[in-house]
Amino acid sequence: SESALETILEGIACCSTARVIQAAPPKESDADDEFAVYDGRPQLIGSKTEAAMILLAQSTWGGNDVPDMRREEAKFGKEDGSRLFPFSSSRKRMTVLVNKKKYPWTLYHKGAAEIVLENC
Repeated sequence: SESALETILEGIACCSTARVIQAAPPKESDADDEFAVYDGRPQLIGSKTEAAMILLAQSTWGGNDVPDMRREEAKFGKEDGSRLFPFSSSRKRMTVLVNKKKYPWTLYHKGAAEIVLENC
């Protein structure tokens, strides 16, 4: 359903610290640089698994979603904004509390399945 996809896309955007940077076309001045590689692939920063999920959201399956815009809408670090509780090895999970106008708060957990399921 459309609302389920919306929830999945929001979870992908807000529960990820990875970034995907689209490749820039080569500059004419870089033509002689023997170390430059221009293959058109995006640059992945952070967890490759998280970056793959962002690429999935940006694909036609995800309706060409824009995860960076979703992160901006979540207003992390601002008054009345969303809160991020980073992954820790002792908790074995990451938690994000997203504050949006449509629904007051949505909680997303990401981590070890046995820990996440224990908290459901």
